[in-house]
Parts: sequence; C-alpha cells; structure tokens
Amino acid sequence: MRLFRLSTLTLCLLALCMAVSTVGFAQEKPAAPVEKVVRQRTAYLLVYNIFELQGGKRVNTRTHKIVLSDNSQSAVSKSQMRVPIPNTSPVEYITSGMEIRSRIDHFDEGSVLLITDVNMEYVSADPDHPNGRPVLHKAEAQSSTTIKLDKPVLLAAIEDQSSNQTYQIEVTITKQ
Repeated sequence: MRLFRLSTLTLCLLALCMAVSTVGFAQEKPAAPVEKVVRQRTAYLLVYNIFELQGGKRVNTRTHKIVLSDNSQSAVSKSQMRVPIPNTSPVEYITSGMEIRSRIDHFDEGSVLLITDVNMEYVSADPDHPNGRPVLHKAEAQSSTTIKLDKPVLLAAIEDQSSNQTYQIEVTITKQ
C-alpha cells in the first residue's frame, strides 16, 4: 500500500512539473523579428587643385575630383599619358602624369581625417643630356590631415629641383 502511495505521489509531482512547464512555455512571447540596422553612408566630394608655379607665380592649374563614402574605402584619380622619346628607333615611350589615392578614415562634426598619397611623374627636357633625351622626374607627397569641410587646405608643395617650378596640392572636401 505504501508503494502505491509513493507512486501516486510521484505521479502527482510529475503532473505538477509538466503543468508548470507548459504554463511557462505558454507565457513566453514569440521572438521579435530582427530589424536590420542599415547605416546610412555619407558621400564626400574631394576636389584636388594642383597649382603649377613658375618663379612663384601660378601658371597652370589642374583639377582632380574624387567621390568617397565614409566607409574607409580608398579611391584613385589618375591622369597619365605616354610620351614618345625623341631619337629612338623603334620609338620608346615614357609614362608621365599624376595619381592621387585618397581615403577618409575618421569623421567628426564638420571635419574628416583625410589620408592622401600623390605620385607625380613628369617629363622635362634636359639640354645637357645626350641626344636631347627627356628626363623623367618623380615626386611623391603623403598627407594625413584633419580637414574642415568646405575649407581649402594646402596638403603639400613639391619643388622641381632642376628648375624654379613648384607644384602645390590643395584639397577641398564637401559633403554630398
């Protein structure tokens, strides 16, 4: 008889546990749908002006424009041409021009951290060089600067060591 009571007690406890667990599951709320958080990107227009100075006076301006978003990707602007070397047979060529690589790395209200690499290769005639062959000049400038939006900033000045020419590189960043 005692065995019967024990098993009845065990059955009652088991039924009570099942009832409590069923009520617990019934009270749980279904999981809320997961909302995708889409971060809105901001685009920036970078306008690089390259001023060519001869004896301290501006004689030429070149402009490169790059559009970048704020996701730390880099962008490149290239302006290059192949220049024939005189008195070569078959004709040989030299590549000259400019490459600007930019990346925005940090954002604050009204300013950004801009990382810029500028590579220039330009040809000039060297009267002392045999056969009057042109000389290829290479120049590099690297800059990591915090820049306020809508304000032009001088990033670098590159001097041609064989003449009195200077190249000034200026950038203005605007939010699009």
